[in-house]
Amino acid sequence: MLIIRYLLFFLLFLNSFINLKAQEFSFIDNVTISTKLQNHNIISIEQDSNGFLWIGTNLGLYRYDGYNFIAYNITSNPSLLDNNIRSLLIDNNNLWIASKGGINVLNLNTKVMQSYIHLENDKRSIPNNYVTKLFKDKNNTIWIGYNTNSISKYLGNNHFQNFKIKDVSTNSTINEILEMPNNNLIIEATELESNIKKIALINSSAVKIIRTSKESPQTLFQQNSVTYLATENKILKYQLTTQSFVDAGIKFNEKENLQGLAFTDKNNKVYLGTNNGTFYLFSLETNNVFLKINIGKSETWINSFFVDSTGLLWIATATGLYKFKQKQNLFRNHLHSLELSKANKIRSIIQDVNNDIYTVNQTDLFKYDSISKTFKNLNWTNKINSSPFSLLELDSLNLFVGTQGGGLGIYNKKTNVLRPYFKKNKFNNYNNHIFKIFKDENDIVWFGTRNGLKYYNSQKGEIESLANDNLNKDIIYDIKSNKKGSLWIGTSTGLFHLKVIYNNNNDLMMVNVSKIRSIFYEIRTILINKGTLWLATQSNGILKYDINTHRIKIFNEFQGLSNNTTYSILPGFKNDIWVGTLHGLSRLDTLNNLFVNFYDFNGLADNEFNSSSQLKSKNGELFMGGQNGISSFFPEDFDTDITNFKLNITKVSWYSSTKDSTMVINVDNNNLKSLTLPYDNTFVNFEFSVSDYLQPENNKYKYKFSGLQNEWRLLSKTNVLSFTNLPPGEYNLEVMASTNYGKWSKQSIKIPITVKQIYYKRWWFITFLGGFMVLIGFSIRRYELGHIKKMEELRLRISRDLHDELGSALTGIAIRAELLSEKLTIKAKDKVLSQISIQSREAVDTLSDIVWAIDSRNNSLQNLSDRMNNVMYLLLTPKNITFNLDAIEEKKSILLKQDYRQHVFLIFKEAITNIIKHSNATHVSVSFFKDKKSIRLRIQDNGKNISLTRDKLNGNGINNMRLRAVKMKSHLEIFTKDGFTIELWIDYLNK
Repeated sequence: MLIIRYLLFFLLFLNSFINLKAQEFSFIDNVTISTKLQNHNIISIEQDSNGFLWIGTNLGLYRYDGYNFIAYNITSNPSLLDNNIRSLLIDNNNLWIASKGGINVLNLNTKVMQSYIHLENDKRSIPNNYVTKLFKDKNNTIWIGYNTNSISKYLGNNHFQNFKIKDVSTNSTINEILEMPNNNLIIEATELESNIKKIALINSSAVKIIRTSKESPQTLFQQNSVTYLATENKILKYQLTTQSFVDAGIKFNEKENLQGLAFTDKNNKVYLGTNNGTFYLFSLETNNVFLKINIGKSETWINSFFVDSTGLLWIATATGLYKFKQKQNLFRNHLHSLELSKANKIRSIIQDVNNDIYTVNQTDLFKYDSISKTFKNLNWTNKINSSPFSLLELDSLNLFVGTQGGGLGIYNKKTNVLRPYFKKNKFNNYNNHIFKIFKDENDIVWFGTRNGLKYYNSQKGEIESLANDNLNKDIIYDIKSNKKGSLWIGTSTGLFHLKVIYNNNNDLMMVNVSKIRSIFYEIRTILINKGTLWLATQSNGILKYDINTHRIKIFNEFQGLSNNTTYSILPGFKNDIWVGTLHGLSRLDTLNNLFVNFYDFNGLADNEFNSSSQLKSKNGELFMGGQNGISSFFPEDFDTDITNFKLNITKVSWYSSTKDSTMVINVDNNNLKSLTLPYDNTFVNFEFSVSDYLQPENNKYKYKFSGLQNEWRLLSKTNVLSFTNLPPGEYNLEVMASTNYGKWSKQSIKIPITVKQIYYKRWWFITFLGGFMVLIGFSIRRYELGHIKKMEELRLRISRDLHDELGSALTGIAIRAELLSEKLTIKAKDKVLSQISIQSREAVDTLSDIVWAIDSRNNSLQNLSDRMNNVMYLLLTPKNITFNLDAIEEKKSILLKQDYRQHVFLIFKEAITNIIKHSNATHVSVSFFKDKKSIRLRIQDNGKNISLTRDKLNGNGINNMRLRAVKMKSHLEIFTKDGFTIELWIDYLNK
């Protein structure tokens, strides 16, 4: 049973090995699986100047940025003529889209869509709406093929020149258009009813059919200006002299159903697609079909090929969009598990004094053959029966071998035997696992074990420990020396420094141990370069430790390291170091602190490396061992300027809390020059993309948001930058990117961003509010001053009225009261008392009028009417003069200004006084009339003593009435016909 298991295991690896040898690509992925395009038939692919991929399908057009697909179809804005896309073409910043409904031209900067369709009465329109092919010649002229026997030349200004292909049925489809020398075109068409394939040569004056065939599959393509035709079992070459196709000497092993398409890359490799899930890759230079690649199910039709700006191969099929990374031969691989037919973890690599290189895996010892550039298994005899783990040259004939549980062994190169070094194992069970063997300048051998640091005491012939608790308990991974008597120890708890003192016989006498307390990470490998230690850590990247200043600098994934778990470090060619990690190999330029990363698709034997499995040979070649063999290379051979990709901001979105809505801006071609955000942004998202589509999830982005965060920050495994509740202000967003290779792009995107302030905190509102408050304060003060002035005027008026009205009356009363003290007759005293009584009542009435006049509660016209009615009753009734008053009846009170009311009342009272004194009237009529803007007061009597009254018209009373009317900006008229009449027009709305 065990034999069967080993046999199956061997066959499995043998089969994998055979497939590997035939495999040209190291990375294959179906991009559209589990996306909105998973059921689409992918027809055509193009890439614009900003690196976006444009994908034409049977269900619409899509723009792909590595993360998301944006759809364009008959319902989108802008919209297409038809969803069934047949061909795509980039012309400057315009994307030409051929479909079953016509031609759309999308301006990639403005997103304006132009449409071209067939118009019956316009010969300069396209001849058919079913467009099958777009082609641009070397003069940048665009040619169009259709589902008929016509082609068109685009003349510009929305005009086309159409050509019919003679001897080809109208029920045909144009499959291919290519350019020949002398500006001729060669066209391949299929007559649909008969399935006859015809190839026509077209020049400015004639059309010539140069080949007619009923062969089902055939594909027209060009390489280096030479035209070829792929048929079902061979390749034909076009001869200009005979204008015919001849055998090119390339044959297929079996008949193939070619899908009618071919593609030639810049390396002169030709790709031919089939309708059975495979494609051919071959070279016309070697005339040999060397690769047939299966990419999907047998019913998968391959529609087109495309190579993007980074060299990634894209294949459009009926079952999805595939991307292929062609394997690069940047590294030489040794002892790969497929080569050995078993798992192969490299444990140690050394070079001896004879320049021979040795390495061990779990079981075997290998020696490097410098001629064949391969490692040969020495098939040693292992008498320890324990897995080897570490190597050290003891002398020219022997190697020390540290084992995994078996203690120390010695390998003799002549006998090819590994045996225990001690007859009795000097290592106890806890430190039998030897990770590292190191010999210092005094030939003292040090052992790094699973249970501390040990050394060989040659005087006692014993393995001894140091008197240090940490070094007796830690796992010791690496031991290095920077000068005599100075050792650096990498352990599971950090870095230690040993100052070793030797006696005269160069034997160890004393050791001073110090722990570098600032370094507490697990140290797997130490590289000493002058006064600097480079330390590979388990999960914290690599550390640069200055021995003199004790300063530490950390390099991790943020700076571009492929992975934070690092195992091995080697010096490179000049100023570079190479770091083997858990996932990839990183090259660090120590002058510029820039990383470039490499992976298995670049030719590494494996992405995961091992500790102590590295060597820089004496000729400068680096050997990096890992979980699946060894990768070797010369560091000076590498061109690390891998920055030919485009960085884009693809989408900006934010949520408005007040509007409870999300605003989205889809950005194309980096046309976002600035951004203004509302003050109520609850969250803001920026989405980025890089035109390296190999593994977009491994692309990295860092940003600096000046005004909020002035240092560079790394986005953690995402292409989305999010902010919450950005405060108002002016900011600048700067973004950079790195791809799978780890090198940060020279291109960066800078966008000024303004977050608006809420309106009541903006300068104009604060200015307005300040001005408004000043205006209010001014108005209040003005009102106060006006009120003070009015109160002063009121006091003056009251004082004047009291003086004028009451003064004379009170003076008369006082005089008459003094007369009573004199000797008067009783009749004379009665007369004086009667006069005092009359004057007292007049004074009371006057005082009542003054009090009424200053009471603001009496400002209504109704109160004025009531007061006037009382006055007429008191003054006219004793004179037997009848009266009537017609007031205005309104639901809403008509209010008069206080001074207006007083003026009106005093004019009225003066008029009544004049009637009593100067008219012999028996009736007085007082009426109020109202129109839109004014009130009219009419006072009229039926007096007959007009001659007497006319003489008094210019008296003081009448003048006072006119003066009061002027103060109210009113109009006063006096009439003496048919009695005494006064009319006063009061503009009561005049405030």
